Amino acid sequence: YVIFVGDNGTDKPAVTPPFDPDKAKKTIYEGGINVPLIISGPGVVAGAETAGLVSTCDLFATIADMTGESVPMPSDSVSMFPYLSDPGQPSIRDWVFAEIYEDNGWGPYSRFERTARDEQYKLMRFYTPYDTTSHTEEFYDLVADPFEETDLLLGGPLPLEAEESYERLTRVL
Repeated sequence: YVIFVGDNGTDKPAVTPPFDPDKAKKTIYEGGINVPLIISGPGVVAGAETAGLVSTCDLFATIADMTGESVPMPSDSVSMFPYLSDPGQPSIRDWVFAEIYEDNGWGPYSRFERTARDEQYKLMRFYTPYDTTSHTEEFYDLVADPFEETDLLLGGPLPLEAEESYERLTRVL
């Protein structure tokens, strides 16, 4: 197998329209955390793409499946191996999570941000510097708004489906 994965989005100077340079590398917007992952090898459907949710932590379980090895696994790693032969199958994961924090270590942090998304919606939480109890949020419909331009929390009551997703993603964060 050959595995290629990108590194945390595109750097700001390389971003071109319609993408927003302020939502690129070192952010929790899709331009900063959504990266390419390409796998080739035996049993992989060549040129196929999956819409399933995937996290780089899933590489642990996926490689273990590829090699047939049984090794201790991080609790958040889910094998993507089934996507390789059937990329059209429904998402194995219900959600994915990412976070950014500065400075390294256990805090307090000058910058602390978390995000969780499901197949359609994405909730982002921006914590007040040095205070992990106070935060602001943004919520996007990534199907209708893939460039994260319209924060649904600013537009009045959420439609029922969006409200249900918001509640689920709140529990993740």
